[in-house]
Amino acid sequence: MTNQPATARTAADLPKGTRVTTPEGRMGTVDGYDVGRVNNPDHVNYGREYVGVEMDPIEGAAPGANRTRLFVDELTAENRDSGCSRHHVGDRRGAHSEALPIPRCESGATYGVWDELAGGFTFAVDCATEAANWATEQLNEDPDGEMTIKAVCREHEKQPAATCEECYGDDESDDEG
Repeated sequence: MTNQPATARTAADLPKGTRVTTPEGRMGTVDGYDVGRVNNPDHVNYGREYVGVEMDPIEGAAPGANRTRLFVDELTAENRDSGCSRHHVGDRRGAHSEALPIPRCESGATYGVWDELAGGFTFAVDCATEAANWATEQLNEDPDGEMTIKAVCREHEKQPAATCEECYGDDESDDEG
């Protein structure tokens, strides 16, 4: 069996954070709001379920123009990595997915948004996907930002785990004699 996208049948198939594609090929993320069913028996769409979707940004679009309600039976859900299964957090990176990779969450680890312009961590939580979602919000406001998601050193909270200067740095006695 292949891991192909699937057309959703009910709103329950599209929980908050699910990445979806419209029939036109536009992508977005289910926002967890505006979930319902057309209940008017005289309406042409009677019985169809809908969900609120935050569409991926389009350059030059007015604020709020990317939020919409779409019929569930027209959406295709992505089966690829759709977030953190450990913490049940949906991936909302959208257009920033490629530039903002997410490390896999490990038990007991903390993940932070490393901001080169700020010179360190600006946000830290126990879920890498949640950190990436926060960074995405910041990058949507400031597209020139330079952020990455990194595990935080367990001993030195201001340092990235893989390159902690205090854990892996040179011995100070070698610097000057």
